[in-house]
Amino acid sequence: MGWMIPDGRSYFTRFEGIEIEVQVTDERGKLNLNSADEETLVNLFTANGVDTMDAPLLAAAVADWIDGDEIERADGAELPTYESAGLTVGPANRGFVMVEELLQVIGMSWELYRLMAPGLTVYSESSEPDPAYAPLEALMALPDMNEEDARNFVQERHSQESLTDMEMALPNGEVAMARGRGLTYSILAKATMPNGIWDQIEATIRLGGSSDGKPYRVLRWREGFHH
Repeated sequence: MGWMIPDGRSYFTRFEGIEIEVQVTDERGKLNLNSADEETLVNLFTANGVDTMDAPLLAAAVADWIDGDEIERADGAELPTYESAGLTVGPANRGFVMVEELLQVIGMSWELYRLMAPGLTVYSESSEPDPAYAPLEALMALPDMNEEDARNFVQERHSQESLTDMEMALPNGEVAMARGRGLTYSILAKATMPNGIWDQIEATIRLGGSSDGKPYRVLRWREGFHH
């Protein structure tokens, strides 16, 4: 992983006629659901097409899902609101253990979740995504960012041969700079056969050693056969 720039860009190689694509993303580039404030969530939701009146309600519902009490914040949603909607499961009143739990928050649709999921995490420490590594879906949570600007930013960043000396300005004037080495990474490895059939593995790993002596721990693992 040392020679790969962990900002989600694709690296390709071939092995016995099979095309191998690898992407590595520093989790600091994604938006942590457990530390994002409501304003940042509103930015993300509205950038993905949620009405400006509905976005604060959904952000408050996410916040009520995370907080450890059963006191419903203004425009939020605790257990009675879920029960009134005919839902049998209410807020967990703890942090999200996995990104997929977001689908259980009242008001969250599958289509909206699908749009945002590649830019979400529960493994970083920051309340905002680091733009030096952020995928397009995470950049949408930043102030004054729209999809076109985010797409252009990612394309320009991917054209850089190194992030060390990168100084790219965001629409809000912030300068994106790579800061040190992260501890947690998402890795996607996709193999495509000559006939077009492909398979892929997605893993999230944390550096620092594990109980079995490996220099990393696997936090998440997904694999599947596709064609």
